[in-house]
Amino acid sequence: MPTKLENFSAHRKALESFYFVVADLRPLTKHPALARLVAQQIASADSIAANIEEGYGRGSARDSPTFSSSPGARRRRPEDASSASNIGSPPK
Repeated sequence: MPTKLENFSAHRKALESFYFVVADLRPLTKHPALARLVAQQIASADSIAANIEEGYGRGSARDSPTFSSSPGARRRRPEDASSASNIGSPPK
């Protein structure tokens, strides 16, 4: 059963965007000089969904200043892009 977060279209789009970024940057991973740039772009795309998850995990305004990470949040890995069945497929 999907959670309310999974029904939130901005979160779904953020995850889909992450997978598109990973797919677009995959060819650049062959160039060692671009490794840091690729890593930064992937981290930036990942942070969008992570920030939505963090905000979703907050119970109240009182929790906000001390909240450090959402309980169910997990780091997305570039390897996960190929298994994005319910979020949208990365470009081929």
